[in-house]
Amino acid sequence: MAHHPFLTALRIELRPLVPGTDAEPVRDFCELLRREPRYFGPGADPKVPALSPARLLHPAGPTCVGAFLGDTLVGLARLEPRRTAEAGARLTVVVRPPWRRAGVGTKLVRAVSHDESARPMETAIIDVAKNNRAALALGRACGMDRTEVAPDRIRLTLQLGAPTARVA
Repeated sequence: MAHHPFLTALRIELRPLVPGTDAEPVRDFCELLRREPRYFGPGADPKVPALSPARLLHPAGPTCVGAFLGDTLVGLARLEPRRTAEAGARLTVVVRPPWRRAGVGTKLVRAVSHDESARPMETAIIDVAKNNRAALALGRACGMDRTEVAPDRIRLTLQLGAPTARVA
């Protein structure tokens, strides 16, 4: 599906996902993602995202923000408090391939990082493979700090409440 990144960014609607109303778009989004395995480097095994519509829309769970183009859910993001002793929240950002590199991920990060429910959490963390260029570009665009946590892993950290600005 061809699109122009500038037009996509203009037409995107961000809003919290609602359990009853958004069940079908979330279910369709998760199913399409399962069919789009991602490869991170030569010889790598495909990584199939394991998103659960029931978990994403659980009423007691953290707020999940969806990016919609019309009735189509093209991306989502959420902050989930970590259950370990480590500080920070786990940040999940997923944008379907046809709509990547259009600013959708950056808008989603900005929306969840400034959500009222994020106030008690000081930082958001994503651990990614060193060769995951899409995630590293998103981190750069949002002004995230990078830390090497293993020979093949990078931790991206975002200070919540801090402005997220696009960096060239």
